Amino acid sequence: MSLIIPAIKYEDCNAAIDWLCTVFGFETHFCVEGPSDTVAHAQLRLGEYMIMVGSTDRSDFGVLNVTPGQVGGKVTTSLYVCDEDVDTRFAHAVSVGAEIAIALRDEDHGGQELFLSRFRRPSLDVWELQPMALMNTQLPGVTRHFE
Repeated sequence: MSLIIPAIKYEDCNAAIDWLCTVFGFETHFCVEGPSDTVAHAQLRLGEYMIMVGSTDRSDFGVLNVTPGQVGGKVTTSLYVCDEDVDTRFAHAVSVGAEIAIALRDEDHGGQELFLSRFRRPSLDVWELQPMALMNTQLPGVTRHFE
């Protein structure tokens, strides 16, 4: 079995960790401080799931990464979150400073209505929400490779 863990670089990683813990309930599992109030590497857990975060830097690997703030607010990927209560999670994110990138709305994907929202963290990365129940729903014409 393989495991895929998102790794995200932030210009202000300490603020990002605080925000992710506040909005989603992540807990800091492991954190290595870097110089000048930076984070060399941190692992945040949400139940059995994990993301890795760190501060931007000029290391060999660091120069391969950019943040949305460094490229005009654009992103090359977004983080997709399945949640039991999308409305409450979205409202909470907005209440603690998330910028609404795309308002809550129904979208038709493969004949099934999905309730999606997209919001930006203050550092401009994009997070998407979907009801948890839809993770176990077979969409017409879609082959699921993860079962």
